[in-house]
Amino acid sequence: MEEFAKSIEKILMPVMNKISTQRHLSAVRDGLIATIPFTIIGAIFLLIPYFPWPQPYVEFMGAHPEIVSKLLIPFNMSLGLLSVYVSFGIGSRLAKSYNLDGLSGGISAVFTFFMTMSFTPLENGTFLSTAYLGGEGMFTAIIAAILAVEVIHFCQKKKISIRMPEQVPPNVSNSFESLIPIFISTGIIWLIVHILGFDINSLISTIITPALSMSSNSILAPLIYVLLTAIMWLFGMHPAVLSSIMMPIWLVNAEANMAAAAAGEVIPNVGVQPFIFTFLWIGGGGTLAFGIAIRHGDQLF
Repeated sequence: MEEFAKSIEKILMPVMNKISTQRHLSAVRDGLIATIPFTIIGAIFLLIPYFPWPQPYVEFMGAHPEIVSKLLIPFNMSLGLLSVYVSFGIGSRLAKSYNLDGLSGGISAVFTFFMTMSFTPLENGTFLSTAYLGGEGMFTAIIAAILAVEVIHFCQKKKISIRMPEQVPPNVSNSFESLIPIFISTGIIWLIVHILGFDINSLISTIITPALSMSSNSILAPLIYVLLTAIMWLFGMHPAVLSSIMMPIWLVNAEANMAAAAAGEVIPNVGVQPFIFTFLWIGGGGTLAFGIAIRHGDQLF
């Protein structure tokens, strides 16, 4: 058994370490984690008007939809714009991993993400749909952020930028240096979406997002995640790489759940992080069992 464990560790450890330190996965993970305060605040404000007890409180909220709509504003501004925050966070983190200006990377990512959408003319102005600003646009935001920063990195490596004199303050210099890369990345999206007519958001939301959500939206997928996590801990490997892969899917499913709750519909997804950590992974990766063994070791062994 010991030889088997050593062989598994020898084979898996380098692969898992390489995956866990891969800069794009790390940037996605950190960018998503940075949005946790927004999601928690939005979830709290969503819970307030739909708290199921006591009955007089439920009836009061049902009789005052104007109060409910005001309480849902933080939810709409957090979960409803989640992909915007994600694109900035990922762009900033990925840029810093290349020793680039994080602010330029984040802004470039948001600009590139917005270029995948179009304004709709109305009688009194123009309208930008929020359909892809929440969870539906999550994977588009990830792709846009990676594209934007990779173009900046490529231009820096090839010295394709506007160089300012050394006397110019760094913040001004960074803005001008990122001008050409931002023009290139947004130009690519503009050409694909608005000239060639290829709707990136529609493709991802109708094919990729549902496929990934369905793959995690059964009791089997969370059980596999917990099992793989336990196996990795058994061989001394941190399972952060698994959460890096699953976090975008969990957030998309969670956003869909909260949107359904706000609309008074049935909650559709079970493949979300709170479900896993509350019902399948109680106490974490063996922590609860270890605590019980210490407390009652004399009775167990």
